[in-house]
Amino acid sequence: MIGYIITGTKRGLGKALASQALLNKDQVFSLSRVSDFFNARHINIYCDLSKPDEVAGKLTTLFSHIPLDILSAVVLINNAGVLDPIKPLSMAEPNQIQKNINVNLIAPAILIKEFLKLTQNFKLRRRIINISSGAGKNAYAGWAAYCSSKAGINMLTQCTAKEQGNGPDSVKISSFAPGVLDTDMQTRIRHSSPEDFPMQRRFILLKQQGALLSPHKVAQTLLDSDRKDILVQGKFHDIRDML
Repeated sequence: MIGYIITGTKRGLGKALASQALLNKDQVFSLSRVSDFFNARHINIYCDLSKPDEVAGKLTTLFSHIPLDILSAVVLINNAGVLDPIKPLSMAEPNQIQKNINVNLIAPAILIKEFLKLTQNFKLRRRIINISSGAGKNAYAGWAAYCSSKAGINMLTQCTAKEQGNGPDSVKISSFAPGVLDTDMQTRIRHSSPEDFPMQRRFILLKQQGALLSPHKVAQTLLDSDRKDILVQGKFHDIRDML
């Protein structure tokens, strides 16, 4: 049985990941903006990832509830993400930029640091998966904060992998681009202004053409890849190469 620590399980891919892990008979431990709950196989601790000062303590609290004696592996999935601000950087509010970077990059960095510290004496397998995006490799007008934070998570993944190495006790860390998903984030993109985001029309067409991926299909693919241990240390994996 694998214990999955997943951020942002309220909706979208995070919710699908939690559901799929439970279907796989694994256990879920989540940090999200949902009130604390303690079910038999899913424990959630409320956490606002836009407030970095709170993140480390929340993970420590969550670890106090993880039954390590019955798990074969513990996996941190940094899933939570913020797209806004969708507008030219010159027009973005400073607090929007700060929230984006806090949620998409600062919080994952803190969680990775704490995960490594809290699990350093564990005998079971330890893995980290950072949910990234093609926007971390391609620049889009109107998405300066999002593209930059996702590029940052890719580099954070590579640096951590270099530090961990490939020894038998190393923590394996990878980043994963889930593609264009049929989620609330896509709805937000389609309702953005074409003046703020020149590529808006492309995402409208993807929806009309039925080209958006199901979050549950992507979640199943990712968790199957994790269970089979085929994610490569330090590598950026793209869902388009895995389906």
